[in-house]
Amino acid sequence: MQSQYSTPAIVLGLSVNGLGVIRSLGRQGVPVYAMDYAPNRSARFSRYAKFVACPDAAKDPQGFIDFLLHFTKTLTGSAVLLPTGDNFNEFVNTHRAALSPALKFAMPPQDVMDQLLNKRGQYELALRHGVPVPPTFFPKTLPEVRDLAPGLRYPVLFKGLSTGGWRKRFGDQKAVVVKDAKELVGAYEMIHQGEPLETIIQEIIPGDDSRHYKICAYMSREGNPLLTFTLRKIRQYPCDFGIGSSVESVRVPELAHLGLPFLKALRYWGVGSIEFKKDARDDRWLMIEVNPRLWAQNSLPDACGQNFALTAYLDALGKPVVPRSDFKEGVKWIAMSADFSSFRGYHAQGRMSWMEWLKSVLTGQRVWGVWAADDPMPWIQEFFLERIVGKVKRILRLAGT
Repeated sequence: MQSQYSTPAIVLGLSVNGLGVIRSLGRQGVPVYAMDYAPNRSARFSRYAKFVACPDAAKDPQGFIDFLLHFTKTLTGSAVLLPTGDNFNEFVNTHRAALSPALKFAMPPQDVMDQLLNKRGQYELALRHGVPVPPTFFPKTLPEVRDLAPGLRYPVLFKGLSTGGWRKRFGDQKAVVVKDAKELVGAYEMIHQGEPLETIIQEIIPGDDSRHYKICAYMSREGNPLLTFTLRKIRQYPCDFGIGSSVESVRVPELAHLGLPFLKALRYWGVGSIEFKKDARDDRWLMIEVNPRLWAQNSLPDACGQNFALTAYLDALGKPVVPRSDFKEGVKWIAMSADFSSFRGYHAQGRMSWMEWLKSVLTGQRVWGVWAADDPMPWIQEFFLERIVGKVKRILRLAGT
């Protein structure tokens, strides 16, 4: 049966974010090209996309622009661009003028994106529009940190102003936790060794991982919500300050009332999610961060009745989308490898037993981050081939010593 969608989609970034987008589009019959500079990403093996190796946008931005524009010329008509990682999102925002004549994409205005791609910009926008945030500070020098230290309510954490710069240094570790004033100075000196890295200091909101929630929305060009979805974290990796490894669809109307007016006030267009944490002291919602892109667990709303990737594709093409705020509740999304690592952390701290974890991952309706019965190769590649190759490399290294 011929698909009603003929315009191809180009998905930038093949982590679990990109894999969810590829499947959400491919299952609907959208022709998908999957691009990444890293050849070993598991999403490249999805049956729902054709893999295209591309230059590294961070190292060679002009080369990547030229590559994208040349690739688009090989297609019939235009294509829809869907960036799924922070590096690709920043690239498209910075170079939108060069890309927009040949490619279509939904993205907030550039002045808004410039602020949202920076933690300081996010918190300043939130405060300006009445969205509560934890006490947050932006010291630029060691003397400023020393001046702040006695007046802070500990524990606090350091985070990077820019997600890309922080991840280059610390990987999936989203924050450095500090217990007292003495540790604060030492942590600042450690973080700022070598390559410059702008950071913030923020008071930690009390409460476990299950008090983290997200409002996920797709906003039209006119600033109206076409999709509204809310979820709750069950666990994250690394524990306490990481990416959701197990999350669940839940209906939280007060988050929609808090997040949607904020996005509308920003003239937001496209996919966005806002993470909040419910303070254990007073149950007040405090904003953690804004993600102005498709997030890691984007395949969860698709399983619950809301296809964010397809909505972004259709809206970028100017095609009508029927607004939806209803979705199936109680569905879990689990990234098994990361969630097992998360469990090991909780278990070591005496916060979770084997039986509690097994019951959590083996019961209820679930969507797996990588595994899918209709698209098994990404899982086979990630959990078998990569491990076999890794073992062979270790054997060869040992043989050579």
